[in-house]
Amino acid sequence: PTSGLDPVTRRELWDIIPRVKEGRALVLTTHSMAEAETLCDNLAIMHRGRQCMG
Repeated sequence: PTSGLDPVTRRELWDIIPRVKEGRALVLTTHSMAEAETLCDNLAIMHRGRQCMG
């Protein structure tokens, strides 16, 4: 979700996401594995609309 954001705004969003997801399921799409590892508790990888890992 942070592609194209400047570093300061990216960090602000990364700080907000854990608070927003508390007690909820949050679907996050990203091409960045580093971002996924940082922001996600559980991870699934999809290919052509089907879950192939996770």
